[in-house]
Amino acid sequence: MEFVVRPRPPYDFTRVIQRCMREPFYHVNEEGEELSFAVRIKRRPGEEDWQPVVCILANEGTVDTPRIRVTVKGSPLTEADQKWLQRHLNQRFQWQTDVLERFYDAVQSYEPLRRLTCQLRGFPLVQDEGIYEGLVQTIIQQQLNFSFSRQLAKNLARFYGQSIACDGREYLLLPTPSELARLSVDELRQLKFSARKAEYIINVGRKVASGELKLEELAQLDNEGFIERITREKGIGLWTAECVLLFCLARPNLFPAADIGLRNALQKLEQLEKRPTPEECREWVKPYADWASYITIYLWGSLG
Repeated sequence: MEFVVRPRPPYDFTRVIQRCMREPFYHVNEEGEELSFAVRIKRRPGEEDWQPVVCILANEGTVDTPRIRVTVKGSPLTEADQKWLQRHLNQRFQWQTDVLERFYDAVQSYEPLRRLTCQLRGFPLVQDEGIYEGLVQTIIQQQLNFSFSRQLAKNLARFYGQSIACDGREYLLLPTPSELARLSVDELRQLKFSARKAEYIINVGRKVASGELKLEELAQLDNEGFIERITREKGIGLWTAECVLLFCLARPNLFPAADIGLRNALQKLEQLEKRPTPEECREWVKPYADWASYITIYLWGSLG
């Protein structure tokens, strides 16, 4: 399966590739112009119907005339599968939305934010594969440096998830909820997970697999309702809930003010003598609260 996508400009796919290459489950070619990854086509909620494929996205355009060639490799897809995958990729990479144009218009009058959006023009909010996958990865990332959390996620996928060989590369997928539910804390300790972190992600797997934690239903709640429900689970606090809302559900108004990187970026943007507190960050973003998520990813992006 192959098709061409022309995202709505401005759209900087080069920056998308640079952002994704730091994540555990993406591959980038030597020229830095091709992004590839595995994805599960989820025909129905039952895991037995999840079909893995490899997607290869090749950059053939510019920021103002974006063009991406999509190649899908794996088992033959039905027409319904193809439509599901096209919808998934379109939403995941924000190919056909005017959200960036509206965001830029909204912050144009404030010079520091105007400069920031000019610096990173065309940089979209890239979503995680799904709410379950994003939740597991975010729990793994809690209170760890990026390189170590990245390795933990890859180890979890390599030993207990799914591995797909394609064109000489290994593509990894996290364990499904049922696969994760069958694991023990001791097994994950062998992969260098802490006992608590292992307990937290196994708990998510068990509750999702049993239907006790219905993530797709939670996704229909507003931010406050989602945060209130998801933080009842062991090991899931405000930062994790906010990141899931931002990177899995693309809510536009999230500002994880306790994040150190975000606070460092705001200090740099405003040329402050010291790092702002979370409370000061929340106060700062209030005039642009409807676009807080995009301000967040642009602040993070400003740190390189």
